[in-house]
Amino acid sequence: MPHLYTLQLLDPWQKPEAVLKSLGKKCSSTMAAALKCRGSLTTHLEAQFQQMVEVQLINQEHNLDWEDNPTLWSQQHTWASKKAVTMRNVWLQVGGENILFAHSQLALNSLTTPTSQAIKEGKLPLGSLLLQSENAIERQLLEITQAVIPDLAVEIGCDQKKVFWCRRSLFLVNGAVSARILEVFLANFE
Repeated sequence: MPHLYTLQLLDPWQKPEAVLKSLGKKCSSTMAAALKCRGSLTTHLEAQFQQMVEVQLINQEHNLDWEDNPTLWSQQHTWASKKAVTMRNVWLQVGGENILFAHSQLALNSLTTPTSQAIKEGKLPLGSLLLQSENAIERQLLEITQAVIPDLAVEIGCDQKKVFWCRRSLFLVNGAVSARILEVFLANFE
């Protein structure tokens, strides 16, 4: 299975608006906008940085079912029936710098063949691929939190106690849960 970092949540997962309202000015408006983005986060980041966001595939594999991880996924974030799932980890990069780690679990059989093939190639951002496909796509259950992720912090050259913003959400394709996504922001956007 693709390596997934262990998250030590500082707060429970919550809707972005509730978390950001309680933080007030402790979160920049730029970071808040990225955390609340319900469309393609890649498109949002490209507009924000005025540069293309590139994907660097870390690893990808196919499993017979989704991974059970209660820290990451609530009961609402699961699908009822067993589905073949592609799990992948990627870095999103701007100007060669990693800005985000993303872990995805996708049921490719619910997507069109061109979209499934593009995801398998691992070169394009998932959100953009899904939202540009011919299927009816909807992001639901967007939630955020902050977490300490010691292994990730060390890997990117930060203190083990660094606090990261994290998002999780589901993508529904034609009304059925087809993907769940975890995103970890490596820096606070100012």
